[in-house]
Order: sequence, then structure tokens, then C-alpha cells
Amino acid sequence: MGNSPLRANEILPSALRPTLFLAQLSNLLAGNISIVHHVTGSSRTFMGEEMAGVAAIDNAFQRIEAGQSEVCLVGGALNAEREDLLLAYELGRTLWHHPFRPIEQRASQGGGFVPGSVGAFLVLEERRHAEARSARAYARLVAVEADRGCRKGDTATDPLVRLLGRLEGVTAQGTAAVFSGTSGVAPATGAELAFLNDLRARGRIDYVWAYGNLLGHAVEAHFPAGIALAALAQHGRRVSLGLVGEGADELSCVDRTIVTGVGLRRGEGVAVIEPVSGREPHGA
Repeated sequence: MGNSPLRANEILPSALRPTLFLAQLSNLLAGNISIVHHVTGSSRTFMGEEMAGVAAIDNAFQRIEAGQSEVCLVGGALNAEREDLLLAYELGRTLWHHPFRPIEQRASQGGGFVPGSVGAFLVLEERRHAEARSARAYARLVAVEADRGCRKGDTATDPLVRLLGRLEGVTAQGTAAVFSGTSGVAPATGAELAFLNDLRARGRIDYVWAYGNLLGHAVEAHFPAGIALAALAQHGRRVSLGLVGEGADELSCVDRTIVTGVGLRRGEGVAVIEPVSGREPHGA
């Protein structure tokens, strides 16, 4: 038994999956998906806040664009009924305490988010690899940009300006809709919506929807869920003029969809989704 510690050090990194050994729920989820779907490549787990979902999408996209991977399964999940999470968010004073109101109308009562139980997973795949196996593509993820720094002045506007500035070349022409991942928490929500409405007034974008009005706010899963919704919209080549209420039954075509992800306290992401037909994609 004297060599047991040395033997354990040899076995744990190789014979057992690290995801199972660490015994953390997110790692167990990744390990279980790998086993069920026979995923033989490596896995990475991002946890804790909205930036986890943004970083997961960004990491997968950059790996495919760089030629390091051909296909990635990426996404996240949130159980909104976990009382420990609700307690943490309440201590952080970020929950919405009143009868449901659309995200755009919560600022007058201090703001706040409504958690939503969401699971969203996407297959990001290099185009030639997908065509070789005759996979059906819903849309093309053209570009992803992420900002992992803390906000200055507690606003999401400056990071979004920087991120969209990097994407100027892929958002300059045609009609565009924005699927906003804003949560409802002040002051970031007000800053983002004001910024997007200004872009719309200047003709840079055509429509803005806060998809959290339908799903609730899914934290780690929110950005992947927004990209999934945008991909489905582009696949059908039609988007609703309003997610809920007035204009919900009126449909229009857009050339691209921009998805934003804005964390409660930090972490912003922007993704651009286009239809499958058209110019060659940068990555997935």
C-alpha cells in the first residue's frame, strides 16, 4: 500500500475522465454528454456567469477558424429553480420582485432579471466537414467577439461599442436584426438598449428584440440560446417584427442577425449569424 498515492497519481489523469473525478455538476454534464454521444475529443468547462456561455462559443468558433477543430458541441444549461442560486442572486440584488413586465419596462422599478430554465447546445462545424457528412446547416456563424474585462462606470455600452467596431466589416451592409441578451438588471440593460436603439435610429440595424422576454434569463446558457434562436430564424429566412405583442405575427427577411450577450456585472459578447447561402464563412 506504500505506493498507493503514486499509483493514484498515474491512474487519475489517464484511466479516469477528469470530468468525473472533479465531481462538479458542469463537469459531470460535459462528461455525460461525451459518453452518450461518443465524443472522443477534449472537453472544456466554463462556469459561473454569462461570460461562461460567451467564452464557450468564442473558444469553439476560434478553434474551428484556426483549423484546430472541425466540429464542436458547445452550449450550456441552467436550472432556474435551484434555491441556492436564487439566494445568491437575491443577495446580489439582481432579481425582479414584481409581476412580470417586459425587460424594456423594468427600469422604472429598479430593474431585475427573471431566471429561466434553459438548455441550449449547438454543433459548430467547419463547412467542408459538414458537407462531407451531408449535415444540414441551419445558418453560418460568421464572427464572434468577446470582452472579459470588468466594466468601467458600471455600463455595458463601451464594451459593446468596441465589439461591434471590430465587426464593422461584416455588419456594414444589408438589413440586420439584433437578438439582445440583456437581462433586465440596471444599469447595464438601460445602457445596452439605449445604445441599440440609437443604432436603429441611425439605420445601422432594423429590429431589436430582448429574447429574455420569452425564455427568462439563462445566465451561462443565455448566449448559446440566443445564437440557437438566431440560427433558426435565419434558417427560415423570416423573423418576426416583434417577439411578443404588436408585430409578433408580421414577418420580414433580414440579411444577418446579431446576438448580444451582456452579463449582470461583467462579460459581453457579440455574434453575427447569416444564412447558409452567400459568401464563404470565416469559421463555423
